[in-house]
Amino acid sequence: MFKLPKKNKRSLQQNDKPQLILTNLFSRIHKRFVLLVGCIFIITLILYLVFFSQLLTIKTIDCRFENENCNPHIKSYCQDLYGQNLITFSSIGFEDKIFNNYPEIGEVFFKKNFPDKLEIHFIKRKAILSLENSLGQKFLVDEHNLIFAEGNRDDLINIKINESFAIGEQISNPTVLDVLKLIDILEESYIPIKNINIKSKDNIEVFLLSGDQALFTAEKDLFKQADAWQFILNNKEQLKDDKEEEQVDYQLVDLRFDNPIIK
Repeated sequence: MFKLPKKNKRSLQQNDKPQLILTNLFSRIHKRFVLLVGCIFIITLILYLVFFSQLLTIKTIDCRFENENCNPHIKSYCQDLYGQNLITFSSIGFEDKIFNNYPEIGEVFFKKNFPDKLEIHFIKRKAILSLENSLGQKFLVDEHNLIFAEGNRDDLINIKINESFAIGEQISNPTVLDVLKLIDILEESYIPIKNINIKSKDNIEVFLLSGDQALFTAEKDLFKQADAWQFILNNKEQLKDDKEEEQVDYQLVDLRFDNPIIK
């Protein structure tokens, strides 16, 4: 009887190998395609929720001015912020509007509370001195030399000058700027100033809390004048003893000359 030759198993396995490779390749491509489509869908969904849906838009605004509720006028400026996206919210235009209309506000802080709440904290400028005009009106000045509000503060150094000022104005008068420099010099020497009266660039009256008084000029070195006054203040009692017969109380010192005049 004639018998058919047996097929070589090894030959069959070799013939099936290319088909198996193609099957595995298509399987990997399919998995990667499904994964890619899934990632694109998730990213698209996130982008839609973040930028186009109403989920993350501003619906509530908590407005605080120095830890108190904002007045209605300030709140009215916040109305334009409703409906804006909380993530992409930009404060630049809003801050400019606030600073231009409220010079007394020095800083604005924002806090985002997801998904839809925005907290706004307004911080008032800190006054470092007051400026008095020719009419007796007093204005508050901050560390940047900005006149930000009208007010009378007894705890601040008061500078009086025969000139008019406006709220929101930056101090530009050269003599006043010289006086501000003089204040820094005297405070560094721990000389407690009460108020200053600017009559002219060459006649600046400085009054201390102790009652002592001195005349300065912005035409000469302010450091040298301040040093001379500090020496006189520190040695006042000894100088009085040396010139007891002249009956000089050393309350007024004119520092505008090379040799200070003591009265």
